[in-house]
Amino acid sequence: MTNNPDNKTVWVTGASSGLGLYCAKALCDAGFNVVGGARSFNKKELKHPFKALYLDVCDEKSCDEFVENALKIYGEPYALINAAGILHLSPCETIKTDELHNVLNVNLLGTHRMVRRVLPYMRKNNSGHIINFSSINGLFATPYQGAYSAAKHAIEGFSEALYMETARFGVFVTLVEPGDHKGGKTNYRLKENNLHDCYKNSYKNVVDKITKDEDTGSDPELLAKKIVRLIQGAIPPFRLVIADPFQKLSVLLKKLLPSKVFLSIVSKYYGV
Repeated sequence: MTNNPDNKTVWVTGASSGLGLYCAKALCDAGFNVVGGARSFNKKELKHPFKALYLDVCDEKSCDEFVENALKIYGEPYALINAAGILHLSPCETIKTDELHNVLNVNLLGTHRMVRRVLPYMRKNNSGHIINFSSINGLFATPYQGAYSAAKHAIEGFSEALYMETARFGVFVTLVEPGDHKGGKTNYRLKENNLHDCYKNSYKNVVDKITKDEDTGSDPELLAKKIVRLIQGAIPPFRLVIADPFQKLSVLLKKLLPSKVFLSIVSKYYGV
């Protein structure tokens, strides 16, 4: 099975900001027909090179309407990029169950909702490519990102099963695992307002470290170009880590070191 799509239509969720926006723009520049979805898209005139449609991946009706409208614009998609996501920075003890559910709903269940809707077209055409955005946090957790890490770990498992189930239909599945990139959207990073005193100092250290790492992170335009090549490539990989050398090293160390040693290193890095 090789990848040589005649169909140049790609759907991108989370296309209003961050990596989803960069991917949608880069795909347009490469000649793809792109339909981008996001909650912030409405009926107002939007200055984007791609077709922008309202999409709330947490709402079944919204997902149905996005698919219906996207089909009218360019027809059936060759590729789906699931880039919609939110992050809630909170101690595992403090985060409320409904807040945890919200993170899972956007990151994991939103991915599932869109996968369910594109697969019938891809199976019929015996062709397609589903790209699920995981994260370095899908490979190992970091402090105060338990909800986000849980969602990304779940996407890893979901995508592994999806790969095995759909390969015989000519459908590629790729897990993209980005490290820190510049231009992160703070609107989609929720913070804990009811911290216990015992967490306040270390929580501040982690938030400051995350902010610094994003400010000095990798170039999102380079990531977007890699996504374009991923879709154009003959045999796309199942996993693709896109991160700076230091963060790629952390992925390797996770595999090589005893768990307690590795987690101790991560804790010290974040000042916990």
